Amino acid sequence: MYTRDHRILIRQHVAHAPTLHSDVGAREAIVRRHRQLFLSRFPALQDLPFAHSWSGLISVSRNGAPLWGQFGADLYAALGCNGAGISKQTMAGKALADLVCGVESPWGEQMRALGTANYLPPRPLLDLGVQGYLWKERLLGAGEY
Repeated sequence: MYTRDHRILIRQHVAHAPTLHSDVGAREAIVRRHRQLFLSRFPALQDLPFAHSWSGLISVSRNGAPLWGQFGADLYAALGCNGAGISKQTMAGKALADLVCGVESPWGEQMRALGTANYLPPRPLLDLGVQGYLWKERLLGAGEY
């Protein structure tokens, strides 16, 4: 994506991070991977340095549905964007704010229509399943690089 302030923004690469932590070596490897992916798309820009490279965490569910709503007396949450990013989580946040304020809105109806996240197996079964799924997705998307 080309941003309004004339930057190229690329979103690519997913890794399983069950500990929610990465060390310096892992982060350096991610930057190298971002650079490799960037140059595969824009080889003529090999002399252009990166201004920034960043990564973050997303929560996913096996069936693609979120965990959304009220989970206790004063506990509300919107989880499981499944990589859909800003648009879906903006809707989830708006719907959650309406729910907290006692306002019934079409946003809430849409969130409820997405269903609810299903059960994930415990580790190490979860780890094996995630790694297998990511391997399959990388294989299917190999031509995109």
